[in-house]
Amino acid sequence: MDRPKIKFPAAGALTLTLLAWTAAFAAEEPDCGPLCEAVNGLLGPFQKKGGAPFTVTLKAAQRPVKPGDAPDAPVPQGEAVFARQAGDHFSLSVRYQKLAFELTRTPDELRLWLPAKQTLIVSRGALTRPDEAFTLDRLLAGILAAGPDYQSVFELVEGADAQSILAVIQAAGCRVAPAARGDGNLDYHVTQGQRPLLTLSVDAKARALASVGIRGGKGEWVLTPEVKDGAAVAKPPPAEEVKNRIEVDRGEFERALLRGLVRAAEIKWEDTYGLPPKDQFVAGEHGYCRVKEGQRIVKLSGEPREIGAQHGRFLAKEVRKMVDSTLYVVGTVYTVEKGRWFLDEIRAATRRLEKFVPADQVEEIKGLADGSGVPYEEVWLASYFPELFHCSGFALQGKATVGGKLYHGRILDYMIEVGLQRCAVLFVVEKKGKIPFANVGYAGFVGSVSGMNAQKVSLGEMGGRGEGNWDGVPMAILMRMALEDARTLADAKRIFRENPRTCEYYYVFADGKDRSAVAVAATPEKIEFLGPGQAHALLPTPIEDCVVLSAGNRYKLLCQRVQESFGQINDEKAMKLMDAPVAMSNSNLHSALFVPEDLVLYVANAGRNGPAYKEKYYRYALEELLKDAPPKP
Repeated sequence: MDRPKIKFPAAGALTLTLLAWTAAFAAEEPDCGPLCEAVNGLLGPFQKKGGAPFTVTLKAAQRPVKPGDAPDAPVPQGEAVFARQAGDHFSLSVRYQKLAFELTRTPDELRLWLPAKQTLIVSRGALTRPDEAFTLDRLLAGILAAGPDYQSVFELVEGADAQSILAVIQAAGCRVAPAARGDGNLDYHVTQGQRPLLTLSVDAKARALASVGIRGGKGEWVLTPEVKDGAAVAKPPPAEEVKNRIEVDRGEFERALLRGLVRAAEIKWEDTYGLPPKDQFVAGEHGYCRVKEGQRIVKLSGEPREIGAQHGRFLAKEVRKMVDSTLYVVGTVYTVEKGRWFLDEIRAATRRLEKFVPADQVEEIKGLADGSGVPYEEVWLASYFPELFHCSGFALQGKATVGGKLYHGRILDYMIEVGLQRCAVLFVVEKKGKIPFANVGYAGFVGSVSGMNAQKVSLGEMGGRGEGNWDGVPMAILMRMALEDARTLADAKRIFRENPRTCEYYYVFADGKDRSAVAVAATPEKIEFLGPGQAHALLPTPIEDCVVLSAGNRYKLLCQRVQESFGQINDEKAMKLMDAPVAMSNSNLHSALFVPEDLVLYVANAGRNGPAYKEKYYRYALEELLKDAPPKP
């Protein structure tokens, strides 16, 4: 399966929120009455539940704005047309750059037409579970629950006076300044501090919103709304244009769209206003969950089922978020981009993978589903997501470092747009009969992509190609098996050599007991191990006592950084090696530095400041965490 590209245009996601904010501020200004009328005119049709049919068209354009220069004419980017025939019978047509789709819901059918792929995804029949219904009321209620500041939007949609949400808007620190234009119309400039946010233009005669200008980066989005009475009935695409027809269960289709859109709204709210989790400590029968300085540490011990269930009980809310992000946000974008139903694709992959997954890992996933309350199939399918990772890593030792100490760096680059950083956890796991280990992971995942065990063996993964080769142990499960059973570097190599593998992956393995490390290139057919300083066609810059893995220009820069600091690398300089652009500037989900001989690891997760390389590294001593045994509840 190909890695989907996630993009959430700020213009589309924030328009209603910003309109609501502006209307609220208008209540402070006696000459802002026209703006209030214009906003009410735009939202009016949504305030009439089950009322007359209407159509709202939103055209989007973009123009660059250079400091001191007059803005260029906006360049059209696309448009969205929402038409409601009655109640929950509606259609949404979107054309944005190269993206185009038509979604139509009737009492008997839900269909998604992807013209570029000539694919029609359709479901028919009645819903067996009303809570899965993709209705406007449920969508609005879900978004409202996703973030407290969405309350202002829906109070407006329900017809509340703008004055009622003024206090909420003032807390955002925004100001609005009306200005008359030469043509008799009005502009309203919304700022936050010195930063311009919006320019709303009102047709003074019609009391209608003419356009919304949203500043961002070096340009401006210009949105032009239009509201009309009546709605044309959306027709199915002509049969001769449909080359691929996919039948989907109605409940699954509606659930996927509902959960995906709600989670997308929640992610937007978290990115803008979300705070780290509050410090707390919770003890359980098989471990504890501690949050300190916003970082989660979850310690788990016992049999596989007990470990999974305790994991689920501690992190039930985060497990739900993770599943919604990976299955329904990523899945919806994947479906639209590829013209294939994501859940069918991932089921086909897991049917081939599951027979290679050890029984104890399956038991842990079942326990996780039991403890979190998230259905087992959703938890199992979401466990597939690490197969899409693409990353960098290194191991440095001997002459390259101060005192010859072994450092193992691991950069995880994956879509921070889907909010997995909000579910970040450092797991410390003591499974009965296995080697204890630390896993830099996420709520809801039992596998590993970055970890170190109590035998001073550390592992980090880097994705490759070969999607579709699923007849083997899933990569993240194979990593977990090595953490649990590898006492030496030779053990880790044997585990990867002797087990069937999937796809193409690259790894760095390190062993602090003898300061040894290898780079690993693995496909289903073969596996290669490359020691420090060895040359390879894919790694043309060998460095003495170093293993360096990355791709393209990032590989060249990482080698350059290592060479410039050669002989002087310590903990701090090893972490600096992982700064952007070695870490991908827009998708660095986490970075970890293992010091295996000291059983110490440093972890930075993406957060309020953006990608992980911009965030603080937190130091953890595995030996201390393993000794930490709080009282039973």
